[in-house]
Amino acid sequence: MRRTVFKRLLLSLIAAVLFITLVTGTLVYSYVNSTLKQEVYSSNIEILGQTKKIVEIALGEIQQTASSLILNRDVQRALWLKWDMNEEYRFLENINDTFRDKVASSRYIQSVYLYSTANGKVISNSGIVDLDGFWYASSIRRFLDEPVFSNWYDTSELVSASGSKENIISYVTSVPASDRGKAGILVINLKEDLLYDAVININNRKLGNVAIINRDGHVLSYKDKSILFTRLDAADSRKMKGNKEGYLIENMNGTEMFVSYIISDFNGWQYVALNPSKEVFQKSNAVLQMTLTISGLCLAVGLLLMALVSGRHYSPIKKMMQAISPRMNQLGDVSAFKDEFSYIQRSFDNLWNQNEKFRSQFLENELILRDHFLLNLVLGKPADAEETKRQIEYYKLDLTPQHYLVLVLRVHDKEQPNGSQEQLINMASYHIRAICEEAIALYARGVVINEVQKREIVLLNFDDGAAESEALDKAREIAVYIRTQVEEQLALLTSIGIGGYYEQARDIHLSYNEAQEALLYERMEGIGSLISIRDLMLDSVNRNAFIAYRNAADKMMSELKTGHLDKALDIKDSIMEQLNGQHATGHQYKHMILTDMVNGIVTVIFELNGQIEDVFGPGYNIYYEFGRQASMPMMQTWFHTIMEQTADYIQRKRDNKNAELVQKVTEYIRGSCAEPHTLQSVADAVFMNAHYFSKVFKEVSGWTFGEYLAEIRLQEACRLLKETNGNIIDIAAASGFGQKQNMIRAFKKSFGMTPTEYRKMGVFERLADGTNTTNDTNLKI
Repeated sequence: MRRTVFKRLLLSLIAAVLFITLVTGTLVYSYVNSTLKQEVYSSNIEILGQTKKIVEIALGEIQQTASSLILNRDVQRALWLKWDMNEEYRFLENINDTFRDKVASSRYIQSVYLYSTANGKVISNSGIVDLDGFWYASSIRRFLDEPVFSNWYDTSELVSASGSKENIISYVTSVPASDRGKAGILVINLKEDLLYDAVININNRKLGNVAIINRDGHVLSYKDKSILFTRLDAADSRKMKGNKEGYLIENMNGTEMFVSYIISDFNGWQYVALNPSKEVFQKSNAVLQMTLTISGLCLAVGLLLMALVSGRHYSPIKKMMQAISPRMNQLGDVSAFKDEFSYIQRSFDNLWNQNEKFRSQFLENELILRDHFLLNLVLGKPADAEETKRQIEYYKLDLTPQHYLVLVLRVHDKEQPNGSQEQLINMASYHIRAICEEAIALYARGVVINEVQKREIVLLNFDDGAAESEALDKAREIAVYIRTQVEEQLALLTSIGIGGYYEQARDIHLSYNEAQEALLYERMEGIGSLISIRDLMLDSVNRNAFIAYRNAADKMMSELKTGHLDKALDIKDSIMEQLNGQHATGHQYKHMILTDMVNGIVTVIFELNGQIEDVFGPGYNIYYEFGRQASMPMMQTWFHTIMEQTADYIQRKRDNKNAELVQKVTEYIRGSCAEPHTLQSVADAVFMNAHYFSKVFKEVSGWTFGEYLAEIRLQEACRLLKETNGNIIDIAAASGFGQKQNMIRAFKKSFGMTPTEYRKMGVFERLADGTNTTNDTNLKI
């Protein structure tokens, strides 16, 4: 972690400034570009509007002239009557004069022609000719076939008798004005040059950049007369279609042009203004260059300021890191964190967790002390009477300093009363406690002490003056209520031992021990029984002997669980010999003691999460086999056999558990050898004492933990040297050696050479031949 926050802050500021600069430049350029486009477009639309107006005035004048000629009486007569050139000369001469007058009276009209279908001749302002000899005959014949009564034709070239050329735009209309029964055709030719002169005179600044085209994009009038008879690609009618006016950018002969247009409602002609884009956007490019220049200067100044500001902002973070690091050694190497903030956050989280843990412990302290106080009362470690009274008042317990009796509960599952469903019973513990508290509230005063030696304890407190018999009857009533409710609500069977009644709080432990002792006779009374110590009519000899046998059996089970089979067998033999030699002890007591020994073995198996079949084979019933033993010698031999089998099972479970643990640890180390593992950290991870873990690891794997870790890291380094081109520093870090020097020392110790020499000299082939200690790169445990 090398000033990562500083770098990130600096890079973030640089990115922000670059982003702002680019966005600002883009917005300014776009705005200027759009403004210039709109300015040029508005100017062009104004010019085109004026052009359109003048052209439409001229076209209207032509159409008006045509309408007046159609209504002329001489024109009507010329269409419908057959001509006799000798007799009708004067009449035809009048028509010629009329046409000449129209040409002379208009600045735009070049010539006027009248074609009579009845006579097949054309009358013009200059004479009469046959249609076949007329220069415009093809257009007249085409118009005769068209289903329209008038039309404007494209610009064409007219060559006079003297050889001069003139461009004209022709207006053709039928006489009469109908698309059916065309008796004649009137043609009026418009001078294209004069029309364009009128257009360019509108605005001298825009001379020559306006074109007039028809619906199909063919040029009707433009400054460049060479394209009058062609199609103007820039005025793409498909792009203009649907809009009465607008603009677009097109490429014309390698030059990008800004094209503005207006479409006429009069006849569909398009009026187009052409401007080179370079001229239109010249100012925009200049503004962009200026913006980029200013932005570049601002960026340079900003980078300098950002470096200074970032350094100043990083200074308190650096000081905080220097203050935290010495106090947070448990967080590990600082370089392992993403950045300073993640390290600081982890530090705060660690402090918060410690504070929360302390706070939780502090809040629970009173409950713990309360339970500890009650536990001392039950186990016979009370304070003096005054201190006991004070603590009862302090913890606000519903107790008085005198008149106590203890109930001890043992819970069994109905289906498997011998205890194979301990988990189910544990889950019901809170419910049982609630039932006990409910019983206390109904019948007496007292408290519930939860799970002392895995049993519920009910401490009952009676009023002053209560007789012993009255207290015992009330205790039995409470016990019956608890047993009934537990069975109805939880489907569990409950045996309850009832201790003696004592006056002083210091004698509570005596009542507890008596209740515990009473539960020992559950085997005789049966599961779900209520057993009071006062109801047991036992003589002191048998009672004391039973307690002694019970203690010996408990010690035997303890030796068996810890793997001391010989000691357990010796204790078993001693018990059997004593039972065999004591004729005063009745068969009932002997049977109870032996049954208790069997129960102890079963309990040991269940505590290891095992089943009877796991130890003695499928279908084996230990209680049935116990009942088959007909004599004490047979019983002694049978106990010897099942204890040996149980000891073997315990050893297998312990070995399997240790082997499984070491296997998981070695897999974890192989997968994370680059981590800073230590014996203590791995032992803590598996919740074991470091010394004991080291011993187990050595016994199972044959390696010490340090040897195994070093070997795994050496193997990983060899693999990386063989399979990658990484440098020694990176490989040392990736294989867990940390520093390059550590890796070099390990290689010299194992191979007698440095890692670089190892890579160069082809040690991998010798490894394949088995000449080194690291030939098994998997190192299976």
